[in-house]
Amino acid sequence: MPKNTFRMLMAALAGSVAFIAALLLLDIPARIITGNHAQIAIQFLDAMRPPMLAIEKAEGSSSMPAAMATFTQSATELRKRVAQYLEASQYNQVLHEHVIQLSRVIDKWLNNEKALWEYRISLVEARDSLEKLKQLELRHEAAIDEFLNAMEVLALGEQPIHQDIDRGRQASQILQILAILLVLYLLSLIILFQHMTRKALLSSFHEVQQARHNLAQQVSVRTQELERSNKELESFSYAVSHDLRAPLRSINGFSEALLEDNSDQLDDTGKDYLRRVSAAARHMGELIDAMLVLSRVTRKDIRHSDVDLSKAVTEIAGELHNQDPSRTVEWRISDNLHTEGDIDLLHIALENLLGNAWKYSSRNTGTTSIEFGAMEQKGEQVFFVRDNGCGFNTDYSDKLFMAFQRLHGKEYEGTGIGLATVQRIIQRHQGRVWAESTMGEGSTFYFTLG
Repeated sequence: MPKNTFRMLMAALAGSVAFIAALLLLDIPARIITGNHAQIAIQFLDAMRPPMLAIEKAEGSSSMPAAMATFTQSATELRKRVAQYLEASQYNQVLHEHVIQLSRVIDKWLNNEKALWEYRISLVEARDSLEKLKQLELRHEAAIDEFLNAMEVLALGEQPIHQDIDRGRQASQILQILAILLVLYLLSLIILFQHMTRKALLSSFHEVQQARHNLAQQVSVRTQELERSNKELESFSYAVSHDLRAPLRSINGFSEALLEDNSDQLDDTGKDYLRRVSAAARHMGELIDAMLVLSRVTRKDIRHSDVDLSKAVTEIAGELHNQDPSRTVEWRISDNLHTEGDIDLLHIALENLLGNAWKYSSRNTGTTSIEFGAMEQKGEQVFFVRDNGCGFNTDYSDKLFMAFQRLHGKEYEGTGIGLATVQRIIQRHQGRVWAESTMGEGSTFYFTLG
């Protein structure tokens, strides 16, 4: 993690910790919760007033049964509201005690009120017990006085509720202020971080620009060195193709002249020496030709186009048959195999692969079979050349594509350059080449093209 980013994260963490510490020191959550409880208690207290007023209103009703029904319904509702108020006031001990006292007074008042209504009804029916009525009315007036006194006490007890509400409001305001300060602090950190990041990006951009400039200079130097190397290689190729060929032609020519003009003066050993000298000169010429081909393959510019590999293989098969018409070979060439690449280089690669298949199957006692085809392998098209010739020992397969490395003896002619040329061509097409073989059963060479 970059140092500036780490510092910004630590600063943001410090601001958050300071915000939480301020909340805890000022007891903001507790104050807000207490204010919420106080507001709920006030709501329940206000909800007690409608049934109380309904009971008082029933006193002036002319219909005794309807008034009794109104009282019963209102008394039930009032007891329910008192129970809710009693539960909501538990957060404040002083208030809770006042509400308990109020609950008892209201129960007493309602019980007396109920008895009074029942007696009024019986009085209407019986028209007696006036003295009892007066006593009940006196008790009713006393209950009303107690109720009024309890309401006054309760009014005094409401003061803590209002104080709690005020504290809750103050705590909410403090919380809003602290939240705004935290947001401003975080925004300042973000702006500072963006400024530092922009500065770092500009510095990185200048470094990248300098690196690109240095890289361009290095590429220019390497390009010049490569051009010099190519020119030297061209000079070497010219020397090989012209200066070295002349001595070889002289050696080969004088050897043949000695055999033709002075053969009667030479014994069999001398003639054999001259034949070996001539063969060695010819082999040296073939090596020079192979090295020139490898050099051209390395330096040639690749020109991509559509290449009909099936057609190229068919033409090469015809050329090989013309070199040795006496051989019977079963050719199996898949149709319509196309690819993108340099037609000249791919033709050279196929000539070497098919030439090896032709050469190393020349001593078959049975029918010779050479196959060219393609298959799909892990989403990639893989071409192959397969023969049923002598095969090779796979223990030495790491040397198979190395220049001047041959896995067979002198029984098969060759320069040891062919497969190295194939590998160079395939690699220049961003592909791979490998081989599988079983001694005495044949070989299969696989290659891909990018």
